[in-house]
Amino acid sequence: MKISSESNYAIKILLYMSNNQNITFSGKSIVSTCHIPEKLGLRILTRLSSANLLHSAKGVNGGFSFIQNPDSISLFDIIKIFDKIEISR
Repeated sequence: MKISSESNYAIKILLYMSNNQNITFSGKSIVSTCHIPEKLGLRILTRLSSANLLHSAKGVNGGFSFIQNPDSISLFDIIKIFDKIEISR
């Protein structure tokens, strides 16, 4: 199975953030550190937030943080947000 670049970037983002779980990261710092195009990276962060994997806060002290323990997030949880997955018999 080949995953999309969005899934790949999402995994990269979440791995980066999991190294410092208790920090709220700005979207721009995440995409810059992970070397992801800004517009695409911010769209991925928004989708991860909409899927309730990340908490998003606006404002000066805003940013992205984990809602749940990142150890409880599986690759399947991430990939199904960005890729259509069909499981056959």
